[in-house]
Amino acid sequence: MEFNLLATDPHTNARAATLNTDHGVIETPIFMPVGTAASVKGVHQRELKNDINPDIILANTYHLYLRPGTAIIEKAKGLHRFMGWKRPILTDSGGYQVYSLSANRKIKEEGVKFKSHIDGSYHFFTPERAIEIQRSIGADIIMAFDVLEDGFSNGRIFFDGNILSQTREGLFDGLKMHSSGIIFATGPGGVLLLDSMGVHLGTIMPGKKTANCSFDKDEQYLYLTSTDVLARIKLN
Repeated sequence: MEFNLLATDPHTNARAATLNTDHGVIETPIFMPVGTAASVKGVHQRELKNDINPDIILANTYHLYLRPGTAIIEKAKGLHRFMGWKRPILTDSGGYQVYSLSANRKIKEEGVKFKSHIDGSYHFFTPERAIEIQRSIGADIIMAFDVLEDGFSNGRIFFDGNILSQTREGLFDGLKMHSSGIIFATGPGGVLLLDSMGVHLGTIMPGKKTANCSFDKDEQYLYLTSTDVLARIKLN
């Protein structure tokens, strides 16, 4: 992989660059759709490729490891062929998902033992194992598993919802930024409202686990998706 810096803004830290990977060039800054379990929810593959047209999408190591499992993805000759996507893929380490399952995991110096939310089986992630899984499924960009006994080992986390997940159902999945600067992020309890510094302003609680959210073009309505319904909430 090759990183090329193209331009910088002298007044801010903003910059434009490209990342060259085996599956194509990524122009940054970039919008990265979330394909948690090797599929971007609610979007047809044709729409994803032709209409949204992203340079890269994200997949989730924790979820792919549990289902369908690395053996099936390897048999399909990698994640790109498994999901029918020829462009770059970034996989997260699974660290946040493991860390947020506070009632079903135990963090040790060597790694994290956790209980599957699917079948109750137990698994153990180490930093080495997380990298091994991401390499085996063929991700273009892989992330470090940086979890310590007292939480995460660096400051890259914008908002830590671990406390909320102890009392509310749901995991972080999708997010949208409103023109006002407020971030709408699906997570424990529903849709969290965060400011630009990651301060939790409040939560929209629809009574269901929420997967993704989006606005209409005039930002008058917030649309929410779950496993069985599409909801609409008037904002103004």
